[in-house]
Amino acid sequence: QYLQYRVIGDSKPVVCLLLSLETAYKPARQLALDMMSRLGMASEEMIEVFLAEGRLVSALNLVKTNNLVDTVSARKFLEAAEKTNDRIMFFNVFSFFEERNLRLYGSGNFRR
Repeated sequence: QYLQYRVIGDSKPVVCLLLSLETAYKPARQLALDMMSRLGMASEEMIEVFLAEGRLVSALNLVKTNNLVDTVSARKFLEAAEKTNDRIMFFNVFSFFEERNLRLYGSGNFRR
């Protein structure tokens, strides 16, 4: 409640603390994500959290919202998609980056 009523101010150390408390208190992760968003910090850090949770659609939406499509690592997303063991999810992530490569490089092939 202290966080919700902003008795405890938003800060990066509080975000880190909340993320570390997630195993004991499940809502802590969402509180941390909300705080990160309010701080305007770290689209990349939020993307990493989403990838670690297997929330690839949320991560891709954040990538698109922050105009990071041309610079984000396809490998991270493809590895996270593979870990979900969801073939449709993997196909969609693969297609997303294949289209990006086609737009950027004129070929859907992936670079090393």
